Amino acid sequence: MSHIIPYQILGCVNVRLAKFTAGTDVDEYHLTLCIDDKACHMNYAEQLRHLCAAFEIVRQQIKASPVFKRYFISDAANQTAMLMNYELTSPDYELSVIEQPPANGTQVALWCYLMTHINTKANTFGLYEVEHGSYRHLWSANNTAQAKTCSAQTKLLLNDYVMQLMNEGCTLRDNCVRTWFYVNDIERDYKDMVKARNDVFYTQGMNRHTHFTVSTGIGSRPADNQILCQMDSYAVCGLRQGQMRYLHASEHLCQAADGMSFERGARIDYGDRRHVFISGTGSTDRDGNIVSQGDILGQCVRVWQNIEALINEADCEMNDLQVLTCAIRDASDFHVVRQFLQKKTEHRVPYVLVNAHICKPGRLVEMECIAARKVKSSYPDF
Repeated sequence: MSHIIPYQILGCVNVRLAKFTAGTDVDEYHLTLCIDDKACHMNYAEQLRHLCAAFEIVRQQIKASPVFKRYFISDAANQTAMLMNYELTSPDYELSVIEQPPANGTQVALWCYLMTHINTKANTFGLYEVEHGSYRHLWSANNTAQAKTCSAQTKLLLNDYVMQLMNEGCTLRDNCVRTWFYVNDIERDYKDMVKARNDVFYTQGMNRHTHFTVSTGIGSRPADNQILCQMDSYAVCGLRQGQMRYLHASEHLCQAADGMSFERGARIDYGDRRHVFISGTGSTDRDGNIVSQGDILGQCVRVWQNIEALINEADCEMNDLQVLTCAIRDASDFHVVRQFLQKKTEHRVPYVLVNAHICKPGRLVEMECIAARKVKSSYPDF
């Protein structure tokens, strides 16, 4: 079950933390750290120092090990090196660095996923492993490839990932849960990225008659301007047939059969809990049309309805949300969207609100999330 840790402010850092426990060995935490609006006057170095100090305070309080960290920064080319000065001394987790500025005008925010009673290591083939019981959770971040086009880079990234999974005794089709594609020029290259992704999926037996992966495809500029696409991923080794099921919400959203090449969501049942992963979700209807064109609040409402339909299909509730990332196209919509999220979450759900280009111009907002619920099943415990 979820335990909501009271919202708190550490110095100039807003801390939101959710704890999930099933009464078995592993507890899970999702933590978001965001610089308060009042600290916009601080430079990046000061904001980063305060954020990292707050992270250490919380980590010591909860006594959990980081598994995956994603920083959202405002200028990857100029800020990544300083960030790595903090992170190079702590190689015990996977690290993602994304240029998607916090939408309140600050320069850095953080989402971190933490667990208790786990074993971790960086594997020989480039994946970061979290091991407990019958499962190995394989994380990977900031993967890039050298090629002249976004399409070619995407194919190289996925083909390399297929080989990494193969070396771990896994496949893209059976074990990959989730991918994130961060595209330098999303409006220009999104279609090419999707086609390249589909080409690789086809070689792995993944199509509209089988399944795809949960995914986000969104804009982000890397530190190296020659990189047109970068990829993060999550896979689970040890899943049995039928343990991961895909979510559709077909009354609300268009489907793979209509040409879409990612899953709207997935649920994974373990012996003691259920995980739900929701793809980047926009304000669209079952025919793929944008709902509430030009209306940011109306689009937020529709996105929330779409996510709720997916969560309910997984036999979960919105109270089971553990973390949410919300991207808005126009930073001037920040106050409207934050007020919406605060009303919906009531500080129960850690979230990060960032400014990013979304795959189609009419889509003003996109959200992705993770949920967890205590269940009992015949599968091995998490």
